[in-house]
Amino acid sequence: MLGMYAALYGVSAVVLRASNPFGPRQGRLGVQGLVASFLSRVHAGEPLRIWGDGTVVRDYFYVTDLAQLCALAAESGETGVFNAGSGQGTSIDRVVELIRETTGRELSAIYEPQRQFDVQATYLDITRARDVFGWRPEVGLAEGIRLHWAWLQETT
Repeated sequence: MLGMYAALYGVSAVVLRASNPFGPRQGRLGVQGLVASFLSRVHAGEPLRIWGDGTVVRDYFYVTDLAQLCALAAESGETGVFNAGSGQGTSIDRVVELIRETTGRELSAIYEPQRQFDVQATYLDITRARDVFGWRPEVGLAEGIRLHWAWLQETT
């Protein structure tokens, strides 16, 4: 659609394809947003629900890094499609381990059968966003989990 509008009306656009951003104010009850969902469940003393054996890999990154990229892209005048993520894959089991380390809580998890539609591993190549905008994610996964946990502690 954007390509069509560019051709028909001269409208230019910049598209940011965000992987799995997380951080404060993210919905706490949904099935999307694994980090926020897991932290909310831990905060409430509920078990974690994991589809498959925990080896599925995704690209998680902190919301302030996404906001920074949005600002850079909006101010740049550049057009096109750019990936937004950490550029690294992390397994669900590793996320659970980081949450355990951050919260100091013993976690219980319910492992459900793997869903047919889950891709085993997906993480984004962020080279183009780095090269064009000079952007790099600044908040690592462990630090982002710590920041999100602190926010949950303060607000609930």
